[in-house]
Amino acid sequence: MSEHPTARNVKFESVSSDRAMELAAFYAALSPLKKSGSLSQLLEDAMERLMAATGADAALIRLKDTESGQFFCPAARGFDERYLESARFLPKNSAAVDFVFTHGRPVIPPT
Repeated sequence: MSEHPTARNVKFESVSSDRAMELAAFYAALSPLKKSGSLSQLLEDAMERLMAATGADAALIRLKDTESGQFFCPAARGFDERYLESARFLPKNSAAVDFVFTHGRPVIPPT
């Protein structure tokens, strides 16, 4: 039996509203970045705004070296230094990070 059209509309409106709020938070978080001077300041500003928009306690930004294929972490906040040392560089085939770079979606562990 198929779902009633009204129920589908309510579900669609709910999902659409959630996505619109996510996009608005993302836009608000990144729109002021145009004024940053250096790359390190740009990354710090992006991380600060995204943490505020998502309510995260910690964040790190990973980039991929296109020549070597290795991932590196130029900016991080809220993590223990011991963890950061182990996470600073990842091998080329790190499954979770590869997934994020390939699909453009975060990996969110269950709580």
